[in-house]
Amino acid sequence: MMNSSNYIIIIVLVLLLSARERTVKPVSMWIIPALWAFMVLPAIQWQSVGVLEAGMFALCVVVGLALGVIRGKLEKMRVREDGSIVAQGSMVSMLIFVAVLALRLFAEHWGQTHSFVSFANALMFIPLGTICARRIVIYRRYQAMLSRRGM
Repeated sequence: MMNSSNYIIIIVLVLLLSARERTVKPVSMWIIPALWAFMVLPAIQWQSVGVLEAGMFALCVVVGLALGVIRGKLEKMRVREDGSIVAQGSMVSMLIFVAVLALRLFAEHWGQTHSFVSFANALMFIPLGTICARRIVIYRRYQAMLSRRGM
């Protein structure tokens, strides 16, 4: 389990990185989802995961994917004068991500019983799904902007 200071660092980084306008680079946009997956997946004690926990994980991934689609559509994207495509996170998008991380942090502090630990672990799949779906939506919007620009 991660401690509170790790969450604060993640939240600050997300806010700083999402608030600024950045050039969309399809090659490197998959690094953060991969890092998040490498952080989430090893943190789970897979040998103790039952059907209920796996169902919670799947449900949280689906919720995360839905939130990611919303976040991706809220992203502000435009073509600069030099032809590069840039994106900037919206305030609502950032608040959704921070709320999910805060929910996970609170669940971790509710208790150390198996059900709460499983619930807290399942909540880590929401940001994972959110990050992946958001990147997919941004990539698709990027491709659409490229095709319109090429006309």
